Amino acid sequence: FGKFLKQLQDFDATGLVESIPHFHDTRKRLDDFFEVVEKDELGRVKDAEDEIAVIREHRDFGGTLCKAIDEGLLPIRVTHNDTKTNNILFDKDTLDPLVIIDLDTCMPGLACYDFGDTIRFAACTAEEDQPEGMKLDLGLMRAYTEGYMSEVRDVLTEAEIDSLATGAAVITLELASRFLMDYLVGDKYFRIDYPEQNLRRAQAQLALFVDMMKHMDEMKRIVAGCC
Repeated sequence: FGKFLKQLQDFDATGLVESIPHFHDTRKRLDDFFEVVEKDELGRVKDAEDEIAVIREHRDFGGTLCKAIDEGLLPIRVTHNDTKTNNILFDKDTLDPLVIIDLDTCMPGLACYDFGDTIRFAACTAEEDQPEGMKLDLGLMRAYTEGYMSEVRDVLTEAEIDSLATGAAVITLELASRFLMDYLVGDKYFRIDYPEQNLRRAQAQLALFVDMMKHMDEMKRIVAGCC
């Protein structure tokens, strides 16, 4: 993913169409979420009061990256926007990564979106819908960051480097709100295998988010050290 960003560093991201408008507009995501909470059309808010309280407490933090964009602090780049490890094609024998796939979500965005989403997905200790035992694995984060920065340390600005750890937490909070909103409206977006899966997903992402916030200073030290 670092190589992907590096190869596209001179590509004018403004020439790309937003295939999913406002995809990482976290402020809008949270505004939409609290509108759904207020309406509570299915009466499910009572099932998620603790989770809603956590999201409300960190609502301002969720807008951190949007504010940085507004202030022109972070450059807009070509981003993949779905940087999970299952969107990499691997050699079946050597297990070497060959190429990134699933390019339909490539849009204008921030480097910390892509970095953060991979940390959220791959540097955690439990499944996406398993809140029990869900936390950040700092060893996995360090390993990923070392590889990522080996490609982009001469590409990213200082502000972008400073935003990487924050991006992981913002993206995790954003996804938690999306899972929970989908649960509140009747599971219309994310496919589920059992009735409360989106609620469980939200709980797991919030557990990961809280752990990230607890270790934010250490996350930032890891990024700085890998530079």
